[in-house]
Amino acid sequence: MIEAHRGAGMLAPGFGILSALVMNVISFKLFGVSHYDEHKWPKLSVLLVAGLACLIAGLLIKRKRRKRDAHIEEAYINSLSPKFETAKQMALAGPRDHLMFIPLQYWSLVYFAAAIVYALKS
Repeated sequence: MIEAHRGAGMLAPGFGILSALVMNVISFKLFGVSHYDEHKWPKLSVLLVAGLACLIAGLLIKRKRRKRDAHIEEAYINSLSPKFETAKQMALAGPRDHLMFIPLQYWSLVYFAAAIVYALKS
C-alpha cells in the first residue's frame, strides 16, 4: 500500500482548513454574516496565509530534523536488518514530510498558485 502522506505532511490541508475557519469567524465577527461569502479578499487571504504557514512550518521542521534528529534517524536505519537493503532504501527514500509526494514547504507554491488563479478568475 502506498502512503499518501508521511511525517508532518498532513499539516498542508490542516493549515488550509484552519485558516479558512479562522478567517470565516473573523469576518463574521467584524463584518457580519454574509461578508465571507460576498467578498473575495477573505478567501484570497486564506490561501495566502495557508501557503505562508506551509512554507514556514516546512522549513522549520526540515531544519530541526537536519540538526537534531540526523543521528537518531541514521541509527534507526542502521539497526534495520541488512537482509532487506532494497526495501529499506525504498521505504526511507524521498522527503520526510510530504503529502502526495510533495514536501510540506512546496505546498506553499500550490496555495500561492491557487491564490493567483482565484484572483485572476474572480
